[in-house]
Amino acid sequence: MPKVSKSQNGTLNCNPDELALLRFIKENPDATQIEIAKHIGKS
Repeated sequence: MPKVSKSQNGTLNCNPDELALLRFIKENPDATQIEIAKHIGKS
């Protein structure tokens, strides 16, 4: 059986907000902390 990282086999125990944040960071790897905070509605 090939090795699969945990992030690729569905073993992350994240809520939908956390998954959305991870997806945003994956799609915007150069996002600043300010941009990330704005995206999730935090200061």
